[in-house]
Amino acid sequence: MGDLSFNVVNNIAQINGNKGVYDKKVDDPSVKYGRNACDNFKKYIDAFKSAPKDLGLPDIKGLKDMKPEELDKKLKELEDALKKSEEQRNSTPPLKFAYKYLPGNVDYKNLDKKALLGNAYEELGKRTSVKVEDLTKELQTSFGKKADAKALDINENGEIDLGEYATTILVSDMYSKDKNSLNAENITGTITSEGQMESVPYISSKNYDMAHKNLSAIHKAFNLGEATKEFMTNPNNIAE
Repeated sequence: MGDLSFNVVNNIAQINGNKGVYDKKVDDPSVKYGRNACDNFKKYIDAFKSAPKDLGLPDIKGLKDMKPEELDKKLKELEDALKKSEEQRNSTPPLKFAYKYLPGNVDYKNLDKKALLGNAYEELGKRTSVKVEDLTKELQTSFGKKADAKALDINENGEIDLGEYATTILVSDMYSKDKNSLNAENITGTITSEGQMESVPYISSKNYDMAHKNLSAIHKAFNLGEATKEFMTNPNNIAE
C-alpha cells in the first residue's frame, strides 16, 4: 500500500515492530519493538483516516436519449470515475487489522514486559503517566461522554502510569483470541480489530466495578508495578 509501517494480507492490515522510527534511537530490543509497533499502528490508523472519501459515480440517467457525442462524453466520465474509484480502494487500508505488539513467540508465563511497557508509553502519547481526568477527556473525544478512565487507576492515586495503562493492552490481547474469555493463557502478543472492540467496555463508566477488578488482577498477576519502576530506571527506554 506504499506504507512500510504495515502490510496487507487477505484484506487484513498486518502491523508489527520489526522495523520503525526507533531502530537507531532505543537500545533495548524489546522496548524498541514495542515502541516501533505502536508507532506503526498509529501510522496505519492515520492512513485509514486520511484515505480519500467515496468519489461517487456520474449520473447515467437518460443515456438512451443522448446524442452519440454526448454519450461518448458521458461514458468517458464513467470510465474515469471507475478508474479513480479502483485507485481509491487500492489506497485505503482495510478496516480489519492484526497488530503484533510483542516480539517473537509469546509465552504469557514469561511475558516481555519491556516491550509491553514500551508499547504503552507510545500509546499513552509518549507520557509516563497521565491524570485520570485528562485521559477521560481524551477518551470521550473518541468514545462519547460515557467513557471514563477511572478503572485504569489501579492504586487510586488520581493518575495512570504505564503499568496501569498496559493492563488494557493485555485485555485487548486476551479478547483477540477468545472474546468470551479473559484468560492470561489467551495472550498471543497480537491484538485484532475484534479484540480491541471487545475491550471498549473497560472504559465505560457504567462498568467501573468489573473493569477495575479485572484490571487490578491483571496488574498484580504480571507484577506491572515493579516492572514499571524497572522500566523507568533506563532513560533510553523513552528516548526520542
